[in-house]
Amino acid sequence: MLSANGEHHTEYVTCFVDVKRGCLLDIVRGRNADDVGYWLSQGSPAWRQAIDAVAIDPHRGYLKGILAYLPDTTVTVDCFHGIKLANSMVDDIRRRVQQESLGHRGRREDPLFKTRRLMTRAGSDCLTANGTSCSVLSMRAT
Repeated sequence: MLSANGEHHTEYVTCFVDVKRGCLLDIVRGRNADDVGYWLSQGSPAWRQAIDAVAIDPHRGYLKGILAYLPDTTVTVDCFHGIKLANSMVDDIRRRVQQESLGHRGRREDPLFKTRRLMTRAGSDCLTANGTSCSVLSMRAT
């Protein structure tokens, strides 16, 4: 396995997946707006108009590239990253309240400390009967 160092640089790729059909459409080198935009520009205007929703990693480059070619498309954050971001925010608040109320970091026996990763453990409660996620976080494209 190669790791990034002075001789080997980390190369990023962007994967395009059709979630409805469950298939990989393409893998493109890079992860910025130009890479996403170039790939989208290769499709016909009719094909692009048929895209009504896109789920992305919350990276500004992806959003910028998508909005350049799909301005009327609903853009959402994929569930993994949405839950990760929400859990991180709840954890920041939990740590602040813990420090302000008890004057120390969380300890195993503290009630607030026991709520860590609550959203990741509750993942099975967020599925519909057929196993698909029922919670999607929407991002407003402005």
